[in-house]
Amino acid sequence: MVLRRLWTEPFVTFEGRFHKLSGVGLNQLPQQPIPVWIGCAPEEPLLRRVARVADGWLPQVDPVEPLARLRGYLTEAGRDPSSCGVTWRLVAGPGGPESWVETVREMGSVGVTDVTISAPPDVTGTQSLQRIIEARQALAAAGY
Repeated sequence: MVLRRLWTEPFVTFEGRFHKLSGVGLNQLPQQPIPVWIGCAPEEPLLRRVARVADGWLPQVDPVEPLARLRGYLTEAGRDPSSCGVTWRLVAGPGGPESWVETVREMGSVGVTDVTISAPPDVTGTQSLQRIIEARQALAAAGY
């Protein structure tokens, strides 16, 4: 991946299908590796790309079924399936804190490693913030 080379080598020369670079570099290389997470639908070519190059997957759908396939693709790519994180979006909807915690627990049991919290689209900005805070507090109290 061209980006990883740019982040780790002082000067990069590369010619590929979409990029042609000749001795380019960054003024200052990052002190730590930059993780690459790919957000995509669960089509086979996309999940195979995640398995080849990504540190994590941001699914655009319920990840339960595609996660089994992604794990298989990671193994085929010679990677430990646990080396690739999976983020899932919890919508803090009308179910309330107990429901939100149970949903996160279920997602964790199938391999989701990270959760982002959002509010449903039918609430106001102030209500959204309150929902997100409430969900975060409930998850923290449950050990997440």
